[in-house]
Amino acid sequence: MSANWSGFSYIAINLARFIRPGEITFSGVNSTLPMLACLLAKKTLDEDFIYINVAGGVDPEPSSVPLSSSDPVLAQRSASIFANEDFYDLCCRGRMDLTFLGAAQIDGEGCANNSAIGDWHRPCLLYTSDAADDSLRV
Repeated sequence: MSANWSGFSYIAINLARFIRPGEITFSGVNSTLPMLACLLAKKTLDEDFIYINVAGGVDPEPSSVPLSSSDPVLAQRSASIFANEDFYDLCCRGRMDLTFLGAAQIDGEGCANNSAIGDWHRPCLLYTSDAADDSLRV
């Protein structure tokens, strides 16, 4: 690993590689690395994709690197502002191509656990779940 690159840099770059031209992509709350990956992909992909973030920005051009995934700079120079309800609507209609949401645990098959660790009736740790995660369960 280069001395100028951190492990976080490699994660952001690899997440950006999941984004495909023409897709609609979303990064959620507390998803700083995916947000950075989306901003990186916007600068480096030859073909465009639509990026929506939890701050409501659509294809934003922030004036500085955002401090968090819900930083108000993520609405700067946006094509439009998107409400969370509109994001859920896109997902329910099958129009969202790629969504980065947080997860407390992810198993080998890619299933996310945002509920509890340990026995369900006597867990050793309870999580507060991501609002989007609850709304999108089927």
